[in-house]
Amino acid sequence: MTPGQEDPPDLAALRQAVIQHLTTAGGPEEIYGDIAQLIDAASDEGDEAAVLDALDLAGQIEPLCDDVHASLVRYARSNAWDALRHIRRTPQNVWSWSQPELVQQIYWLRSCVQHPGHAQVPKHYRAQMRCNLGNALSGAGRFVDALAEWRMALNEQPNLGMAHGNLGEGLVTYAKALYDGGHAVLFLQHGRRALRTALEGGIGRDGATYLDALNHFASIWHLVDEKLRAMGAEEYELGQFSLGRSKRERNYRRWVLDHRLFLNPLNDLLTESVAAQDVLMLPSHQVGPAGITFLAFYNQLKQEYAFARWNLFEGTGHHSLHPADRRLSLAFNADYAQYSMAVEQVKIAYRCAYSLFDKIAYFVNDYWKLGIPERGVSFRSIWVEPAKGKAPPQVRAVLEASENLPQRGLFWLSKDLFDPELKDVAQPEARDLDALRNHLEHKNVKVVDAMALYSAPQEPFVDRLAHQIVREDLEGKTLRLLQLARAALIYLSLAMEVEERRASAAATGLVMPLAVDVYPESLKR
Repeated sequence: MTPGQEDPPDLAALRQAVIQHLTTAGGPEEIYGDIAQLIDAASDEGDEAAVLDALDLAGQIEPLCDDVHASLVRYARSNAWDALRHIRRTPQNVWSWSQPELVQQIYWLRSCVQHPGHAQVPKHYRAQMRCNLGNALSGAGRFVDALAEWRMALNEQPNLGMAHGNLGEGLVTYAKALYDGGHAVLFLQHGRRALRTALEGGIGRDGATYLDALNHFASIWHLVDEKLRAMGAEEYELGQFSLGRSKRERNYRRWVLDHRLFLNPLNDLLTESVAAQDVLMLPSHQVGPAGITFLAFYNQLKQEYAFARWNLFEGTGHHSLHPADRRLSLAFNADYAQYSMAVEQVKIAYRCAYSLFDKIAYFVNDYWKLGIPERGVSFRSIWVEPAKGKAPPQVRAVLEASENLPQRGLFWLSKDLFDPELKDVAQPEARDLDALRNHLEHKNVKVVDAMALYSAPQEPFVDRLAHQIVREDLEGKTLRLLQLARAALIYLSLAMEVEERRASAAATGLVMPLAVDVYPESLKR
């Protein structure tokens, strides 16, 4: 607090209640309720010092709470960072790429939903956490990632008007970035439907929706409705398509659809058979000196992504003995280790998915002419100028000024990965994901049965060189990496589309894009 400055009476009383609970070890429910009220009151007052003080108190409170209330305290911390973001907002930094408060807000929202106590948190809180996380990701330009959070919010509380409305707005934002007109119409139609659901719910029926939000959703609904009417776009049923010739292929495509892993924007909209193909390509673009370079590079990125995806499917669904595992003699060490081709396929999927990010960085560096030497290219570092002295790295001016929303989303997605030089991560498990990748590439990762968690091995059964991980945990982390890689590939394509639209609008002469055919499947041998 500023010396000589007194809190407003309400803030002072709330702060005193928190301090009293800290000194007397009050009940977790009371402790959480007081810190949440303090943060809300400080936010309403626009009192930055009080919010910072509440954040410090929240850090002291969390260790005193049970798991459920620890998750809720983390949620309160995310709200505090959101309050700081709004307090510190100026007309000049509204669209700034560098927003440390938003990084912290996303970090703590994820931290609360990943906490062991989250499953026991009341449903309406869980819905609000997911809805707020979707809003924060959308604010960072990550409209692909935000959709999943809003849908999870609606799974928790189907009548949550804020989630319906923000989902509708997010689908409209996605539609504006698409270069496929047919896909864009479908996104607009679904967005209009979600906005209408939010408006029909009215004020307060879900305990969260308020008048200003409904007015905002209504304005978007009217714009979308007018656009669709002017286009004469009618609602229609999508046809059913074959998922493959064999049971194995059909199972694979159904698995990919359900996990929304097809490189196809439609798979973000629905899980019907129409979306069961990887149709996403680079947009039409000027050939210039690059020729086919970017088309060929994107081909390879897609192929490696599909390879990783297939290996995860195979590795998680394989329960019978693989032919290559027969007659492969291994020592039985009674250490709960699991060895099989299926386990190795999941490991390969993880390594392959993680490697895509730096490859995307090479694409970005060349296409946007950032001029970074090849040895200095990485997915985390390409967005910022090298640090000078003790000053923190700054976002490259050419990117900060681009106003390219999918490109901004790609930048913010990079914050889900760990870099020792850039410690501002938006994903609590970023360091663990990086450590696992390092062990998979260079050391020894031992996949074990869950029973290993309950044993304390004694010599000689202690394995000093192994990084141990439970199989279900490895599979879950690999799935999250694949979802992240998919989003990155979509942002990359759509960011390039924004640039090509600008280049086309600015061109003074006749520009002929390179005519490209689809690679024939008969050559895939």
